[in-house]
Parts: sequence; structure tokens; C-alpha cells
Amino acid sequence: MNKLIIAAIVLCAAGLTFSLMLPGMYLRGYVLPRAAYRAVGRVPPQRAYPHPGKAPIGTPVDLAQQAPKGEPKGTTQPGALSGQVPVTSAAPAPLRKSPGAKSSAGQAPKTPPAPPKKADPPKIERPELPGLPSAAEKRSMAKKRTGDNARLLGQYVTLPDGMTGKEKDAFLDKLAASDMSPAKKKTVTFGSYPQKTDQKEPIEWVVLAVIPDRYMLLCSKRILECRPASDDPAGEPAQWETSSLRRWLNEDFYDEAFNEEEKGRIAASRVPVSASGKETEFTEDKVFVPCVNETRLPVYFFGPDSRKCAPTEFASDEGTSANPDAGFAAWWIRGEKGAGLAQISPAGAPAGALTPAAGARPFVWIKLTKSG
Repeated sequence: MNKLIIAAIVLCAAGLTFSLMLPGMYLRGYVLPRAAYRAVGRVPPQRAYPHPGKAPIGTPVDLAQQAPKGEPKGTTQPGALSGQVPVTSAAPAPLRKSPGAKSSAGQAPKTPPAPPKKADPPKIERPELPGLPSAAEKRSMAKKRTGDNARLLGQYVTLPDGMTGKEKDAFLDKLAASDMSPAKKKTVTFGSYPQKTDQKEPIEWVVLAVIPDRYMLLCSKRILECRPASDDPAGEPAQWETSSLRRWLNEDFYDEAFNEEEKGRIAASRVPVSASGKETEFTEDKVFVPCVNETRLPVYFFGPDSRKCAPTEFASDEGTSANPDAGFAAWWIRGEKGAGLAQISPAGAPAGALTPAAGARPFVWIKLTKSG
């Protein structure tokens, strides 16, 4: 019994001593197990140090400065000591100065220097290879070649007699440079001639070239008549100047196909008839046939297919023999020098051998204005 009384007195004394020591231990930074605080009815405080054993005895505890790792330092709100979790406010971020703001000394901050500009790569002079013409020389050669071709064209291209020298040079330059598009040609109707029966019908023409506001070159779309080159097939080879074909085109056909108003619109043409070794000579005709060099101009005809021509029913009845497979027939042209006569075969190429009679396909220059 006495032992129990003594044990109870010792426990009471120990509890009293512990209760008296607890505030001092708290202020000194000691952190006891939470169960010990609950035993005396107190709320365990927040840990002031991550490792409380390392804090020196008697060092004041600053919860704001000794916050656990990972939490921002700040000010502890009231109530942290009473067991509430302290709410820390983050420290305000330092203000950034604008680029133009002056420093405390009154001077504007220095701006960093601009990066240096990259120097342009050195230009490499490419020397002209020996023996090859320069670009300027090539242009000059092309211009000279065009001019030479234009002068050559002037020796065999049939042109209206009323063209000025400037108009003639400009037209020949375009022919030499092939500036005129060989696209699908337009067709017009002009004059009339028997085509299916003896009754006249409008003649359809293909527009080969146009000199703006001045002249237009036409060729009949179909062969209109079958004609021999000469009245004497057994005689000397026919020449354009003395051929019956020229006479028929400018007399019989001209009078029958065109009325007086239409005749007034047909321009007289200068047809080259130069013989080899002589200067260019001309005949003046209202209706003519082209020379073989003219039929090779891409401005007029752009391939064998464009030179193929079919006869009308009236021309076939008159004796024009057409190819039975495609329906095309041979037609008269002048030779390379313009003097003799030649033919375009049904295949659209210059014929090697001439037939006694072939199709007549007229060509005319007409005026686009009354003053032309």
C-alpha cells in the first residue's frame, strides 16, 4: 500500500515537472513527439527546423525564416503559434525597368551595340569563253540575221503595190522573225463562184496575214477550177508571166467572181518573177498564186496539213483529180525563183512531177480601207 502511494506521488511530481518544463522547451526550440503534447492537453507546434537537434539551445525561433524546403519565405500570419498552419505570402517580385527608364544616377542605360552587318559576297566575274559570242553579239547577230532574211523575203514575197517602204520593211521583219501566230486561221467570204452547180455561191477565203488598217491576204479555202498551165502542154515549160493560168485568173475568174465594188477593194500586187542570175522583176496582178518559198513560210502555212486543199464539186467536174482516199488534189504555185510554175501535191508537199492540169487556188490582197 505504501509503495502505491509513493508511486502515485512520484508520477504526480513527474507530471508537474514536465508541465512546468514544456513552455520553456517550446521557446527553446525543442520539438517533442506529438503524443507527449496530447498527454498534457496541448497542441503540438509547427516544426521550426527541418532537423531540430541541430538548432542551438536558446536560439530564438523565426518560423518565417526557417520555413521548410520548397516553400517560399515570407511573413507568417497570426495564429501559427496556436496550432494553425501558417500562411506564407510570397515576396514581391522586383520591378523591371523599361528600356528607356533612367537609372538612379540619372543616366539612361546603355543599349547593346547592334550586330555587325554581313558583308556581301564578292562578285565573281565570269570571263567570256574564247571563241564564243557574248550576249550583246548574239543579239546583234540575231538582228542582222532577221534583216538579211527580210531582204531575202523581199525577193519572192508578193506584196500590195500601194505599201509604203516602212510598212513593207515592218511586214517583212515579222515574216522573217515568225512573229505572226500560226494558230487556226480565220475565214471570210468575198466574191462568188460556182462550187456545186453552175449557180454562183459565196467564196470562202482563209486569212493568211493582216497589215492593220491597210491590207489582208486571202487564199481560197478550196480549189475553184481545174486549169492547165499552158495552152500548149507539149511546148516549153510554162512561165508565170506568159502562162494561160495567169491570164485566166486576172481576166476570166476576176470578171466572173467579183462585182465592181469588190473589184475596187482588190489591191494590185507586185509578183516577183526573177530568173536565175537576174535582178528581181515583177508583174502586176490582181489575182495570183504564191511561189514555193511563200508556201513554206510558217506565217502562211505551218506544215503539210495546212497546205492540203480539196476541190469543189464544180472543180472536180471540170477535171480536177482528187486523191480518192482523203479527197485532196494538186494545185498550182510558182517555182522558187517565181518565174516558172510548180504544184503542191495532194499530200501537201511540193510536187516532184507536174501534171498537165491541176487545181486553181486564187490568192488576193484586199484593202481594209477605201484609201488603201
